[in-house]
Amino acid sequence: MASLPRIITVDPTGSIPQQIRAAFDLMDRLVVQIDVPGPTEALEELERGGIDVIVAAWNVGDGTQGWELAAKMRQIDTDVKIMLLGDYEDTELDDEMLEQSPFVYLKRPFDIPQLISVLRAALDGGDIFAALNVQASAGPSAKVDLGPVPTVNADKADEVMQQVMYDINPLAAMLATRDGDIVVGRTTMGELDYDYMARLIGSTAEMNMHMRDVIGGNLQTLQFYDGSDYDVYVLSVGLHHFLALVFDGKEGAGQIGNVKRYGSSNAEDLIAVIGPSAFLVQRSLPQENTAEVRRKSDRAKKIATQEMAIPELARAELGSGSSSGAAEEDEAPVIESSMPKLDAIDDSDFDPDALFGSDFDEDSADDLFSLDALESLAADDGKKGTIDWDDAMQLGILDDN
Repeated sequence: MASLPRIITVDPTGSIPQQIRAAFDLMDRLVVQIDVPGPTEALEELERGGIDVIVAAWNVGDGTQGWELAAKMRQIDTDVKIMLLGDYEDTELDDEMLEQSPFVYLKRPFDIPQLISVLRAALDGGDIFAALNVQASAGPSAKVDLGPVPTVNADKADEVMQQVMYDINPLAAMLATRDGDIVVGRTTMGELDYDYMARLIGSTAEMNMHMRDVIGGNLQTLQFYDGSDYDVYVLSVGLHHFLALVFDGKEGAGQIGNVKRYGSSNAEDLIAVIGPSAFLVQRSLPQENTAEVRRKSDRAKKIATQEMAIPELARAELGSGSSSGAAEEDEAPVIESSMPKLDAIDDSDFDPDALFGSDFDEDSADDLFSLDALESLAADDGKKGTIDWDDAMQLGILDDN
């Protein structure tokens, strides 16, 4: 069984360890994370061996800069992956310096998908510099028709939001639609522009739709925005709504456990309030031009009128006329048969010998239809309704030849 990746974080303020741990939670990856406060402890841990990734602040304390620590670490282990995370006021590095540096440098505000991409490459032995150039916004450009936003019972949703405030205790929480409309909001402070935040969060709905098509099923997402003043977690509530949780910037990163445990359960409760339509996409029907609709309607009415206007046909003159001003009954039309006509047989031309292929005895033919002979034959009890050879000859049924 492969051993777990080993990570060293170096930050005298303790902020980076929380952020990296939260990132690994989002990735659902297990690692061995060693948190040290300064460069001396970091070098000692690295010398023990078995370290895969170093994540350090730009200022690591004791008057040492992060790039200096990275150079010393390279002398100990040439294969270790090094990431430096700078704060808002830390140094900016130009492109040439970044290309020549043996470390990846990211500054606040962090692009979370980009940070996770680099961490994943570091854990899996990939190219962390190539992962740095991955554009988080890259994706399908086709516009997705999500249809109308399902309606929500605001009173029932507010009951769930009360539970959110009790379970997680954020500074603020709101349920918003993908169109940026706030359905229910609860807050203990009002310094943020929540309407603008809701519009920004709603813009990710289309990306979620594309991701659902990629991974299949009714997906659930959890996003984390790490800010200097505030930290924001966003949980998807179906395909059309989002639950946003706002924390103080100094402690928000440490709330990942509570958000995953309670926030996910609260999101499912909100989905239950919305109902099956939370994951349904009702495509909008294309709207036709009003003039075109009117033209088609007029044409349909014209066709219907033409079909109904059946002209009255004149009565057929089948009779032969009328007399003394009184109308006579119409005579039935004469229908000629299509059967072929056969000419009657002329007795003078009838030749029985030609018909039967032998001499024909007309007297025998007459006997064939003689009632007296047949009665005599039927009255003979001894023959039981049968005739013998001689009788057949006598009746002319058989030829004596």
